[in-house]
Amino acid sequence: MTADGAPVRHGRDESTEERADRRWVEMLQEVRVAQTGAQILFGFLLSVAFTPRFRQLGAFDKDV
Repeated sequence: MTADGAPVRHGRDESTEERADRRWVEMLQEVRVAQTGAQILFGFLLSVAFTPRFRQLGAFDKDV
């Protein structure tokens, strides 16, 4: 609030609750994208362990 009691505006015509809701939705969307990326990476790394060439790797390469 400003000194005269008027609400502070941040460039959008939205209330504090609407801004909080918008930020929450944006954050959830970012988490969904990160989750998908992590699942794809995990699936790729899991599939590498079951390839025939994996058995030929040295201990260091397997640990990495």
